[in-house]
Amino acid sequence: MKKIYLVIIILFLFNTFVSIHTKEKNKNLSKVKVFISQFEYSSDNKSYTFFKKAIARSIRISLKRRGFTVIYNDKDKDSDDLQGDGFEYKVAGKYFIRKNVLIVRFSVIDVKEDNSILQASVRGYPDNRVFDLVDTLTTKVKAEILQSSPKDKKMFKITRINRQGKLTSEQIKLDNNKRLQNRDLSGMNLRGKKVTNSNLSRSNLSESDLRDADFKNTNLKNANLKKTKFNNANFKNAKLNNADMSGSDLSKANFENADLRGVNFKGATFNKTNFRNADFRGVDLNGVNIKNSDFTGATFKYKNDHKKGIKVKEKQGFNFRVGVNIAVGLSRQSSAVLEDSNLNVNFCGVLTVRMFLYFNKNVGILVDLGYMNFITKENKDDGSQISVDMHYIFGLFAPVFRFHNINTYFGLYIGVPISFKYDAKSTFIDGTDKATRPVYGLGLGIGYLWDLGRVFALHFGFDFKYHLINPLPNAGLSSKPFSILLSVGVLFQ
Repeated sequence: MKKIYLVIIILFLFNTFVSIHTKEKNKNLSKVKVFISQFEYSSDNKSYTFFKKAIARSIRISLKRRGFTVIYNDKDKDSDDLQGDGFEYKVAGKYFIRKNVLIVRFSVIDVKEDNSILQASVRGYPDNRVFDLVDTLTTKVKAEILQSSPKDKKMFKITRINRQGKLTSEQIKLDNNKRLQNRDLSGMNLRGKKVTNSNLSRSNLSESDLRDADFKNTNLKNANLKKTKFNNANFKNAKLNNADMSGSDLSKANFENADLRGVNFKGATFNKTNFRNADFRGVDLNGVNIKNSDFTGATFKYKNDHKKGIKVKEKQGFNFRVGVNIAVGLSRQSSAVLEDSNLNVNFCGVLTVRMFLYFNKNVGILVDLGYMNFITKENKDDGSQISVDMHYIFGLFAPVFRFHNINTYFGLYIGVPISFKYDAKSTFIDGTDKATRPVYGLGLGIGYLWDLGRVFALHFGFDFKYHLINPLPNAGLSSKPFSILLSVGVLFQ
């Protein structure tokens, strides 16, 4: 009996302690001020605008019933103003209608830290039944506010409730996470979060708040980023190939060295945005609101796709490419000097350092510096043969004109001989020492520049070289040798 009495006393004391502790917590909750404003709704369908205020007021009633002091206002306020007014937390959200399903996203923001401590997602029917789901979900809001653990900007907590009222929670590690692809994070608040070195390819972050977030080195290829807030966010070295950023605000964001190939920027805003060394190949910037943005070193190449109307209005700065170019082809001599000679098709080879310097999208300069080799053979009817192997150091300088990725050039080259081999079975040839004099001629060509990435490119083309003077005036050779060459080059930028 004594043991039974002792157990009863212990249970009574424990229940009393819990009751007092709970009352003390609820008493303290009344001092916690929460701000909430009407929810965002961006659809053209006006049938559901009723929920803009109704959902916010439903959350206010649920939180007040759980002991919080909640103030509602139609207009939103920033964290600095709220902190000055004594608010500790803010509830902000938006909703969508997708296939007759009402999707509500809202976040609980620590005003002092300006950091989201909880993301909430409701999937319900677009009628009054959604308010019961919202009321159930606010129990998680209360629990999160009562926690005293520090809020980590590298973590992301989502609590969801479906149409059947089933609650689920998920804690997501945001940085250095390679398994975030194909996620539906639309309408979420990632403001100030650290999402570096992660993989969010093909994920849906449309209409999300990414302000002040850090996405450095993150993969966002083919992501849905429509109508998203990017203000002051960092996307340095990020990969956003073929992402949809239409209607988004990129003001003061950093996209330095970012891969933006094929991104849809229709209706977007660039205001004081940093695009230094960014890659805009295949991008249509027509209709984009651009103000005071930095495009220093950015790459603006054009896709050969006229159906999409790919154009860039922004002026392109200097673009410099340098690499190694190899060309081989056929060389011939005319029979103007030796009427009785039988001309052979001969060899010409070129190895150069090739440099392209573009002043804008259409005009630039081509410089070739390197080595050129002519091998010429001619058979005479009397059985004699002339064979000459000439080696030059030469330079070619020419204006270059570009249309999309096609380059054409026409200019002059000068060659200085460094080696000369001569063999002739003939008695009338003399004065071969004059082969040591410099030569000059015309060079023209056409080629295609194939980009392999942000650094490397291949250049394929045809070159034509035509000597304007005779390198061997007394050797029995024709006065104007010419060559047609196939060239391949590897370029860097």
